[in-house]
Amino acid sequence: MNELEGQDQLTLARELVEALATGERGQADRIVNALAHRLESSICSQVATMTEGLRKALADLEGDVGVAGMTLHEIPDVRDRLHYIIAKTERAAHRTISSVEALLPMVERISGSAEKLIEDWSRIEWEGLDSTNLSALRDRVIEVVGQLRGDPRALHDRLCEILVAQDYQDLIGQVIQRVVQLLQEVEAKLATMASLSGGIARQARPREDEAEPERSDEQPQARPRVLTSQGEVDELLAALGAP
Repeated sequence: MNELEGQDQLTLARELVEALATGERGQADRIVNALAHRLESSICSQVATMTEGLRKALADLEGDVGVAGMTLHEIPDVRDRLHYIIAKTERAAHRTISSVEALLPMVERISGSAEKLIEDWSRIEWEGLDSTNLSALRDRVIEVVGQLRGDPRALHDRLCEILVAQDYQDLIGQVIQRVVQLLQEVEAKLATMASLSGGIARQARPREDEAEPERSDEQPQARPRVLTSQGEVDELLAALGAP
C-alpha cells in the first residue's frame, strides 16, 4: 500500500466515523462497502503478483539446462547404475559361493587322508614295522602325496577365483560415489524449488498482527453503535490511526 492509498483510506475512515456519529446508516454502509472493495482489490493484486512470481520460478526451473539434462539423462543414468550395482554384486556373490562350495570337498579329502596316515603310523608304532604295515603305509603315503599334488592346485585356482570376484568392490565404489553425487544434485535442485515456493507461500501468509480475528458463529453480530459524544469520536479516530 502506497502513501496515497493510505491517506485515501484514512479519509474514508474519518467519513465513516462522522457518519456513525451522526447516525447516517446509509452513508456508513456505503463507506464500509467502499473500504471492502478496496481491500478486495488489494488482495487480488497481491494474489496476481504471487501467482506471476510462482509461474516465473517454475518457468526458470523448466528452462534450467541442469534440470532438463538431469531429467533426460542423469536420472535414467542413476537407474542404470543401480541395476549395474545389483548385477555385479549378484555375480560376485554367486562366484564366491560356487568357489567355496567346490573347496569344501577338497579340504575334507585332504583332512581325511591326513587322519588315515596318522592312524597307519600309530599302528606301526604299536604293532611294529612288518611287510603288511609297510605296504599299507606306502599306499597311504602315495595317496596323500597324490592329493597334495592335485587338490592344492585346484585350491589355488578356486582361491584366485574368489579374489577376482571381489574386484567388483572397487568398481561398485566408484559407481556408488557417482550415484551419491547425482542424488546430491537432485537434492540441491529440489531445495531450490522448495525455497522459491516457500518464499511465495510466506508472502501469501498474512501477518499475525494484520490478520482479522475470527468471529464466533455462536454470537450474533453487533449492530453499529451510534456515537453520541465527541470523546467517543476521538477514541474511534485514535483506534483507526488518525492523528
